[in-house]
Amino acid sequence: MVETREVFHRINIKRKEYFNELLDVYDLTFMELEILAFLDGEPDSNTFTQIMKAKDYAKSHVSTAINHLANCGYLEKIGASTNKKVYRLHLLEKSAPVLQGYYLCVQAFQTQAFAGITDADLQLFNQVIHQINQNLR
Repeated sequence: MVETREVFHRINIKRKEYFNELLDVYDLTFMELEILAFLDGEPDSNTFTQIMKAKDYAKSHVSTAINHLANCGYLEKIGASTNKKVYRLHLLEKSAPVLQGYYLCVQAFQTQAFAGITDADLQLFNQVIHQINQNLR
C-alpha cells in the first residue's frame, strides 16, 4: 500500500514550488501568502485566532506574518468594538495583484497535478477526499 503520509508530503512540497516566483516578487513567505488567500476566501473568519485555528499555524508565526502583512500594506488591523485585544483583519487594495498571482499559481498547479486524469476519476477522487474529511470531523 502507498504510504499516504509520504505522498501528501511530496505533493505539498511540489505545490509550494509553484509559488516561489510570486513569493520572491512580493517578498512574502508562503504562510503570509496563505493568510492573504484565507482572508480572501473567508472574509468573515478574519481574526488572528480564527486564522491560527483554521490553518493550524503556530501563534508566534501567525503574529509575525500578520504584522509583516500589515506593515507592507496588504491588510489592516481594526480593533473590535467589544474587545480591544481582538483585531479584525481586512485586505487592502494592495493585496489584489498578490491574490491574482496566487490564484494563477493554484490553477497552474492543479492543471499539472490532474493532467491525464479522467473526469470520472477526478469525481471519484473528490468523493474519497470528502469522505476522509467527514470521517475526521
